[in-house]
Amino acid sequence: MNAGAEIVMIFDSGLEDLDSELFKKNYFSLIKNLADSFPYKLGYYCKGKSKEDVESLLSLSFAGLGIDSSLDINNFFSKSSKGFIQGNFDESKMLIDKDSLSKEINLYCDKIESKNLAKGWVCGLGHGINKLTPEKNVHLFIDIIRKRFK
Repeated sequence: MNAGAEIVMIFDSGLEDLDSELFKKNYFSLIKNLADSFPYKLGYYCKGKSKEDVESLLSLSFAGLGIDSSLDINNFFSKSSKGFIQGNFDESKMLIDKDSLSKEINLYCDKIESKNLAKGWVCGLGHGINKLTPEKNVHLFIDIIRKRFK
């Protein structure tokens, strides 16, 4: 934080093997300590956790929360009263043909727009991008998002 970053995002992507009980009993306190040490200066993304486990993170003093594409992002907007929500277009869809991808991106945008959720939303992929993703698909994703949410 002393280097000038406003917010640092933590990507915690190896949690699918950590069962929910252990997450709640031990791991949650570690995450809480991080949030409490840098209130509203950290964003947190975790992959592979249940909706309930991720919802428990909303009570912490993070600047925002990243949502994996396996979870419905709309559920988190209605439960979050502070900070941003990042995510969560399914990165595996970036590998499909252009027409199908365009349809999927627009359906995704429709969902965000239909509930007026774009405020506080940081658009992103669920968990990065596959190395086999065609560059033209990345451009298509960016172009559609920019046009839909000017």
